[in-house]
Amino acid sequence: MIGWKFGEYQAGPEGGTPFERLLKVFQELLMYTSETLTRHCPG
Repeated sequence: MIGWKFGEYQAGPEGGTPFERLLKVFQELLMYTSETLTRHCPG
C-alpha cells in the first residue's frame, strides 16, 4: 500500500472538555521534559 489512508476522527473514552484533554497532554510533556533536564543537568 502506498500513501496514507485517512478516516473520521473518533474520540477516545477519556472524555472531558477540549481544554482538559489539552491540559493532560501539556502536563505529560512537562513531566517528560523535566525528566530529561534532571538527567542532563544534575544538581
